[in-house]
Amino acid sequence: MHVRVTAEARSDLHAIKDYIAQDNPRAAQRVIDAILTSAFQLESFPFLGRQGRVGDTRELSLPRVPYLIVYSIVDEYHIDIDRVLHTSRMYPPEA
Repeated sequence: MHVRVTAEARSDLHAIKDYIAQDNPRAAQRVIDAILTSAFQLESFPFLGRQGRVGDTRELSLPRVPYLIVYSIVDEYHIDIDRVLHTSRMYPPEA
């Protein structure tokens, strides 16, 4: 399977990095690396995460960092990373 990062998830990653980098640029890069390492593990283990709270999604909680990867198994060849969210954020957002 091939992992693709959506524009929204890419924006999430930039925001995470920018926020952490205000205090510690090296820590910001370590957090992004940890998130991406976990995301790309999904290529080999697409069902690593639990069933998502939003239909047709799955969620992967990350070890050692307080982030959640929301992803979709699009077909037998592709996984889309839909969002990367801090665990303190309300998800899914209320309508």
